[in-house]
Amino acid sequence: MVGVTPEVQERLERYRPRKDRAQGWEQLRPLVLELAELSNPPSAKNASATLSAITAYVLWAKGKGIPLEVANLANYQVIDWFLAEQHYIESTEETYRSALYRMVDAPRPSDPKGRRRPPLRPYTADEQAQMLALVDKQPTERSSLRLAALLHAGLGAGLNAVELRHLRPEDVSRRDGAVVVRAGSGDDRRDVPVLASHAEPLWNVACRARQLDWPYLVTGNGSPETRNVISDLVADVNGSSQAPRIVASRLRTTWLVTHLRAATPLKVLLAAAKVSGDFLTALTEFVEPYDDKTAPSLLVNADSRSGGGR
Repeated sequence: MVGVTPEVQERLERYRPRKDRAQGWEQLRPLVLELAELSNPPSAKNASATLSAITAYVLWAKGKGIPLEVANLANYQVIDWFLAEQHYIESTEETYRSALYRMVDAPRPSDPKGRRRPPLRPYTADEQAQMLALVDKQPTERSSLRLAALLHAGLGAGLNAVELRHLRPEDVSRRDGAVVVRAGSGDDRRDVPVLASHAEPLWNVACRARQLDWPYLVTGNGSPETRNVISDLVADVNGSSQAPRIVASRLRTTWLVTHLRAATPLKVLLAAAKVSGDFLTALTEFVEPYDDKTAPSLLVNADSRSGGGR
């Protein structure tokens, strides 16, 4: 196989799926190996996980009647469709997503620089309301508080999964009439003002967590180093059958798109989010375009809004 190390190549050639995925393997094997070559696993250990992901994906596609061709399967939308139906735990989903997205990211002759991964679609207003309604449906105060912390810190401050796991009650404070979250570490350490609609609920959760002497908000008394803590929390949510699946990265995307739609200044948003300008550019597909009258007016009057270049 071109582009993979001998160790990875050996692991790919020796791979056999588990019994429940073995039916028709010999017919599917050439396609699975071709997709695995595109994914280009970085190590022999990763090759096994990559092959497991691709095998599950190809079997799913076959069951859906999707033509089993590279052009159809090396596709972000189809991959996201597959993952949305599987309900994997968070760590498995991220492993599979990484392996499958690498197939699409792989350079093609007509696309020598590869393809950028698209961000997950933000939640709609109705979907956000459905998720927030779950807070009051939880059987215990602990599960209700943890879910509220996850949703309000994700939708209200755009924290990523690692930041959510490490969020402490004392990281939520009041300042100049706003609720502010201290997030991140090292160069990513920053203070993020919480969106108004999520500010009071998050403040209330933080206050109650202090009373309960919780070290963390989303993890409660649990360890923030447990990678599956968010997916475990989501898996245990009561009444979630009608609500969309809660994914930390989609909560963050929703927060970012909310700010883009509100025309939050780019420099302010970059500092609060700690993301690249390229990533924000990718999110503009979720921002409604201005109409033919508004767009020219904004361009013509930009100097007056900027203060004349001061």
